[in-house]
Amino acid sequence: MPGPYPDEFRQRALRMLSEARPDHKTDHAAITHLAANLRVNPETLRLWKKRLDVDEGRQPGTSSEAQAEIKRLKK
Repeated sequence: MPGPYPDEFRQRALRMLSEARPDHKTDHAAITHLAANLRVNPETLRLWKKRLDVDEGRQPGTSSEAQAEIKRLKK
């Protein structure tokens, strides 16, 4: 998932989100709070979480690995 943030930052942010989630009533509240602390757009953090959930099979969708393979095959 290319972008302006290093992979290590994304992984750390997602770990922090999973740790912060029990302290908030909703995913949205946890994301909004953490995004402000990390100075990232809440939508960015939400999309990172959504992608992680798909990649780990918690949400339906095409995994990052499958998307990369499809992109490679289209070339």
